[in-house]
Amino acid sequence: MDPQETITINGQEFSFTPGETILEIATRNEIYIPTLCYLKGASPTGACRICLVEVEGAKSLMASCATPAAPKMVVRTETPDVVNARRMNLELLLASGHHNCLVQDMDSDSWTDFQLDTMSAKGHQDLCPVYGECRLQDLAIRYRVNPGRFAPVESKYPVEDVNPFIVRDFSRCILCGRCVRVCEEVITVNSLDFINKGKETHIGTAMDRDFNFSRFR
Repeated sequence: MDPQETITINGQEFSFTPGETILEIATRNEIYIPTLCYLKGASPTGACRICLVEVEGAKSLMASCATPAAPKMVVRTETPDVVNARRMNLELLLASGHHNCLVQDMDSDSWTDFQLDTMSAKGHQDLCPVYGECRLQDLAIRYRVNPGRFAPVESKYPVEDVNPFIVRDFSRCILCGRCVRVCEEVITVNSLDFINKGKETHIGTAMDRDFNFSRFR
């Protein structure tokens, strides 16, 4: 194995093709790195910051989906700093909008009881319609988030249901950008994009009109 074309991940050495990202190499070799915004075949953005890894010599944690592999690079995927960063990013995502995720009812000191409660989910008010089939929920449980660390911020944009096929609930959007990249790079319609900046950011159509007036129609 040519040492100039190898990367070390969690103590294991792997060969790679120039241009491959850390995430692609890890996935190909069955090393788990969580993702939310990553979309295979589309341009990586590193928007969700869940796929962060530690790269030896780097000043900060790196988004593995957007970081190309380099010869002799040494990567660690589950260090305490990586786990803490992923946990905090998940907590921030859950605090933005109205996710009514069952994980927000948990007691971080009694995870066994919480996991048993999720098996029945009885009595939970306004249960999320994708309960049990949500990657955000799965990761929140995996990384034992503290849902009370950040005060929830409600979305300022109302639910849009004028289109008979698509309901846009901005309070559940985590701005991963997957829908934008599918629209631009997969079906090439270009009807969606990020609108505004900072806390005003949301996914919208041209001129921020509803779907009945977008090119999608």
